[in-house]
Amino acid sequence: MVTPSLQTLRSNINCDRYFNCVNVVAQREMCRVFMWLYHHTHQHEPGLYVGDCLRRTPNGLRNIKTKQMAKLNRREKPVNMDITLLYILLQRTCNLAEDRPAGSIWNKPTTPAEEQSLEHTLYKIKEMRNEFDHEILSFTHMTEQDLKDRVSKLCDMCCHIVQEAGQSTGRSPQSVKEATDNIKKSINDLQTSWPSSGITPQKFSICAKQEQKEQRGTALDKSISFFMPVIKRVTGMTAMTHEEVLYPEHFLKWRCVDGTLPQIIFLRGDTGAGKTFLSQQVLDVWLKNNKMIEDLDECDLVLLIQCRDVFTRDLIHLLRHKLPGTILSCGPVEVENILNSLRILWIIDGYEEASFDAKALLMSIFNMAGPEQIVLITSRPEYSLEITSMLPPGKPVCEVTLCGLSSEGRSTLLRSLLIRDNSDVTERNEEYYKFMKYLQQLTPEVQKELSNPLKLILSVQIWKEKSMNDVGATLSHLYAAIQDVQLKNVIEKLEVKCSLTEEEICERVQNWLQILYKVAFNMTIKNRFMIIDESDEKLLKDKGMFLPSYTDCFSTFLTPTTDYSPMGLTQYMFVHNTQQNYFAAQHICYLMSEETFDEEKLAKLLNVDLSQIGQVDRFYEVLLHTISILIIQKNLNKDTAKVLTKVINHCQNCNLPDVVIYSEYSDVVVREVSSFMPDSWAVTDTNVKAIYQLLQYATPSVILLILEENPDTIVSLKPLLNRIAERSVKIFINFLYYFLQFENSCDDYIKILCESSAKCVIYSLKGKLSADGCFLLYKMPDIRKLDVIVQNQTTLEMILVFSQSAENLEELALHITVRDFNPRICVSAGGWVSLDVFLPFIDDAHVMPVTNLLRRMSSNYRTLALSGVSAEGARRFVQGLKAKGVRVENLSRLVKIDGEIKGVFLLSYGRVPLRCTEMQFIDMWHDPEVNLVVSNSGLQVNVAITPNAQN
Repeated sequence: MVTPSLQTLRSNINCDRYFNCVNVVAQREMCRVFMWLYHHTHQHEPGLYVGDCLRRTPNGLRNIKTKQMAKLNRREKPVNMDITLLYILLQRTCNLAEDRPAGSIWNKPTTPAEEQSLEHTLYKIKEMRNEFDHEILSFTHMTEQDLKDRVSKLCDMCCHIVQEAGQSTGRSPQSVKEATDNIKKSINDLQTSWPSSGITPQKFSICAKQEQKEQRGTALDKSISFFMPVIKRVTGMTAMTHEEVLYPEHFLKWRCVDGTLPQIIFLRGDTGAGKTFLSQQVLDVWLKNNKMIEDLDECDLVLLIQCRDVFTRDLIHLLRHKLPGTILSCGPVEVENILNSLRILWIIDGYEEASFDAKALLMSIFNMAGPEQIVLITSRPEYSLEITSMLPPGKPVCEVTLCGLSSEGRSTLLRSLLIRDNSDVTERNEEYYKFMKYLQQLTPEVQKELSNPLKLILSVQIWKEKSMNDVGATLSHLYAAIQDVQLKNVIEKLEVKCSLTEEEICERVQNWLQILYKVAFNMTIKNRFMIIDESDEKLLKDKGMFLPSYTDCFSTFLTPTTDYSPMGLTQYMFVHNTQQNYFAAQHICYLMSEETFDEEKLAKLLNVDLSQIGQVDRFYEVLLHTISILIIQKNLNKDTAKVLTKVINHCQNCNLPDVVIYSEYSDVVVREVSSFMPDSWAVTDTNVKAIYQLLQYATPSVILLILEENPDTIVSLKPLLNRIAERSVKIFINFLYYFLQFENSCDDYIKILCESSAKCVIYSLKGKLSADGCFLLYKMPDIRKLDVIVQNQTTLEMILVFSQSAENLEELALHITVRDFNPRICVSAGGWVSLDVFLPFIDDAHVMPVTNLLRRMSSNYRTLALSGVSAEGARRFVQGLKAKGVRVENLSRLVKIDGEIKGVFLLSYGRVPLRCTEMQFIDMWHDPEVNLVVSNSGLQVNVAITPNAQN
């Protein structure tokens, strides 16, 4: 329904006329003034692009927003720039008065002459544009007289800036008069015009924002602050930081691995990690103009599309349903043109729930989204390959992982769940600390699982019901425990209200639950998620007439929606799509308890063709819950496990170790899963125990071990390594943890794989070895790549000695984390090895000793990277290398950038000996101009080097 304020705004033609006068005429005349002044100021450089002029101007790029920078990087013409950007260009490139932070002639004139100045008039025009942009609802009742007064004022100001600019640039009186006459005619035409649909791109975005606010209603007022999530990305652009924690408040400035500004952000996270919550929060922050996410100020429009609600391939049709009041009478081509002209953040949430229509719609959004639009898509991790394969080539993609709650986020969430506002301070804190103590008593594996917000919320619900037993950490266990508690409550209430026996009540409740299970299953079959339609709800109410209130008794699973049915009745929904999947799995378990299923029969039940790729995917989570529930019920036999595993394996995005985890490492499931495992296995922090179990029955050719967490906290790691050592398998080891936390070493873990009886072959090792641990290298004759942290000279010398005899070693990367070395070492690296050395903690005082050390280590390096060295120190470093005959393919510098480009990057300064003068090198080091360079492959982060420096 279109509310009066939106409807008034939408239909007020005076508002549109005034808007067009500002954004057409005023923009055109401000552009004219800029062109006159800019060409006059820079007449000795007629081909100088304004973006290049800004870059060489001190503080020229200060406070330039991403959207504006994108226009400059694309070298767009000023006629395509809006009033805000033109205003900045006039201030910084046209030799006008200085704009001081404390106030100036621009915004705080002190005399009548300054009041009439060109600078202040430009400022007033810019403010008129901002007023319309930020206070749109104040224009909803604009009368014809209001329009006349505002347009008259605007016309006078536009004529004034043209006259002032014409006089200062030597324009003829005739050309100035022609320009002012044209201003008056254009404004008069627009003042009496009737736009085709009464809506412009800017007004479209404003109306869409207002309509979404009204749709959210009270839910927007009640929306809570972030429960700060942990979001990570792995990057290859830094020397020491291989995994970065990203912050939601700057998510539009997250970077791809190569430093590229993304057009697509792919956010993956496990079930219940908070993907949907984060998506909704981003929209709410934008709607409320909250500064929690600063980047959203640069968006004209934010649109959230839930994949589960999409049943059309036509984007315009979908938007007519989502924004009926905004689009109203706009034609399809007009809407498409408007969308193409706006900076939009598209949030596509829940790809795993997408129908074929939704996937087709997503492809159209990918292809339609221009360079100033960003698509944020969320999904479970197992859909990563499918999503990345469908992304359009040439569009930079930033892939990040939502890892659940930070410690701060978990504490905030727990306090909101456990502390009641109406209780006293002592009582408020008592429950919170009791629960925290309870958490500390759980196993490390369970504690780690409870960083998942959904699992934590469910655990708190169990806690509130005083069910204190350790119920396990899988969602199926948590739901089962809650359901047990809720059933007891239902039965207790019904015993008071009726004369039935406890057994009779329990039977009726179970019958009602079977209906709910079937409703959930049928909804999944039909690709409908969460919201229960009226016919199913009527069936549930009819069956539950003797229940006090099924929404009260089962509030964990059902909740009122914020929408209403066409009859004005409240509708209900599952709180989370995973809960629907759990109930759907209960229905399958019930059927399996009644009859025998084979692969064909189960496929028929799911209404899928197993020969068609991807048809089973939407049931992946349902089938995982099915296995878990059957395990809890002790009803999973060998035949059933075989059937379920076979069907799950038809999922295009199946992660087989998950099946083992959901089965609680049941031997019967492990056996079945092992027969479907591929030839290469990946071991991560979460599946160590599952891989350990699978190795009982299958052996891959290759194992890739990547651990980000502290290995000492992974209980099953050493047993897994012992089992790997017994197998003839190639292993690639990556202990990322030691590159973030320098204490301890991976000696104990590597030693297991290097025992004399070990059959495995280590091909690659990334981690940290102690001096004693370096002896283990001689038990790795086939190692190809070694990437290690070096914390003392003994370790360095032992690694270098090893490299001389390691015939198969191809790459050696040394991260030297200490400053004091005796440069007179008597050993060098093997001459055939590609050598990379990272020196993050070397300062000016250690430059010369380090150059001596490097010369003794090798005369050729692929990469040398510094961090804490000054420009003069870097010059002496390069000078020393040249004097000693050391050649470097790529001299790099590790820098943290907090400006328009954010992140930690390796900036390349080219080869040693240098191809530029020492003074040019010092200038580049002392004040590197880091630019975004546009190319066909996207955006790249480069250090600007003058033409002379490249010769």
